[in-house]
Amino acid sequence: MTVEHQDFEMYRGDTKNLYITILDEDTGGYLDLTGASAIWSLYDPNTDEILVTKNTTNGITLTTPYTNGELIIHLLPDDTRNLEPANYYFYEVEITDAFDQVATVTTGYVQIKKSKVGV
Repeated sequence: MTVEHQDFEMYRGDTKNLYITILDEDTGGYLDLTGASAIWSLYDPNTDEILVTKNTTNGITLTTPYTNGELIIHLLPDDTRNLEPANYYFYEVEITDAFDQVATVTTGYVQIKKSKVGV
């Protein structure tokens, strides 16, 4: 089951860590992420252009123990430095488990706030 409307805001060019906990829709407990991979994509909802992508080999950490269902998405200053402030961008997180089952686990909007420092 996808958890929708997990919206947040951040300043353009900041570092931000997104902590996401995923529950198993069958048991209600934490999803076991052993052997899983994840991808996080940020895109412009008006053009569908993907602007930022993170995955488990570049920017996403599956925390240990893997049975706690938690992952961390690490956003770096260069990820948002060129995004237009005051715009809303859409993101989604997709998990592929150890059995190659794919699920979109969360979605939401990001509002990029204006920052003149560090840009």
